[in-house]
Amino acid sequence: MIMRLRYVKKRGESYYFQIAVPERLQSQFGKKLIQHRLHGTLDEMRGEALDLAEKYKKEFNLGKSAAKAVPGPSMSALARELLHADNWKIDLGPTGETPDGLTKADLIDQTIHMLAEEGNAVAAKAIELSKESDIPTITEAVGIWLEWKSAERTKHNEAYMHRSARYLVEATSDKPITLYTRADTKAYVDFLLERGLKSNSVKRNLINIESIINRARNQLGLDMNNVFQGYSLPRMNDAKTVMPYSADDLVALREAGLARGSHVSLLMLLQLNVGARIGELAGLANDDLKLADNIPYIFIRPHPWRRLKTSRSERKVPLTGVSLLAAQRLQKEYGGPDCTPLFTQYNRAGSTNANSASAAVNKITKRVTADGLSCHSARHRVNNDLIKAGCPMDVRYSITGHVFSDANAANYTREDIPLDIKVRWLEEIAV
Repeated sequence: MIMRLRYVKKRGESYYFQIAVPERLQSQFGKKLIQHRLHGTLDEMRGEALDLAEKYKKEFNLGKSAAKAVPGPSMSALARELLHADNWKIDLGPTGETPDGLTKADLIDQTIHMLAEEGNAVAAKAIELSKESDIPTITEAVGIWLEWKSAERTKHNEAYMHRSARYLVEATSDKPITLYTRADTKAYVDFLLERGLKSNSVKRNLINIESIINRARNQLGLDMNNVFQGYSLPRMNDAKTVMPYSADDLVALREAGLARGSHVSLLMLLQLNVGARIGELAGLANDDLKLADNIPYIFIRPHPWRRLKTSRSERKVPLTGVSLLAAQRLQKEYGGPDCTPLFTQYNRAGSTNANSASAAVNKITKRVTADGLSCHSARHRVNNDLIKAGCPMDVRYSITGHVFSDANAANYTREDIPLDIKVRWLEEIAV
């Protein structure tokens, strides 16, 4: 059976959703074509494709409306060019002034104001920018942030910051960062909520804008308040609760994973007892499997192809139960040279594709578990079961890599917790 749908393309044995970005919005979206791989049955993929088409059509309509309503980055660029005296072919001779005593700058200022009075939007924007001529706009501030983050910069966080700034431009305008007001912050939040973003996503976008402005403010020594800082979102009960695997789910996952024995199945089994993020495991190197030690463990640490979420995410986690079996099979059947990725299929082009790893594992977990749970439920399962077993918080956090909320507790070094203490707790909950 072949699925025929306007936005669905088949490549090999896989189906993809594909939609073209309107030409006038390609600079906003940063691409000409949007693609997503589809999963599930034909009916499920058809429904997913239709939902995606409706979602992006709404985004395109919002983008077109915003482009008409507010001056975007291109308008700011034109306005800034208008302010540059060198672009005006005015020769006042050796005196540098007109007979009336007007300088070149005076003439340019008069001309810009005259154009603005006639309804010229670029001139009006130039007048606005002239008040803050040395202050970067939000899109320019993104460049400052990215330069500052150059050592830790990834395609993911670069796209994320550009997207947050683009949303702000669409919601308000691309103006100097000192000109934003609290009303702009509210307009930004309202815009994001109208797009259908959940409160957690809105909060992350706010944090991104706050960080962008703080970096520009600190680097340029600007005397200003960051109006995006400390904004209280309206109370919304839209957060999705991630459920842990049940005992029956764990049995089913163990049996399915061991029966298949594929690379992705072993990744899924490896996660069951260690409580790590899927991206942390997908980015492991071959020599991160320490199976010859008295207590076998995995070493979760930064690599050139994968950085960790926080500086405190680096840790050693003992291997128990089916996770130990999975690690042994991975090393025997798929192992390679030291200092190279263990899961090569998720570490191409110099970075770990955690989304691809997650999608691959989810194809197993959503089919096998009773409620169609994702791989993130493994992390919640380990954390919840350790709590039920009475595991102390510092030991639990040293296993899962969670960040201490208590500043005093954060001073306790996770390396101070020996593997034999960790393994004792993990053996209590091992599958």
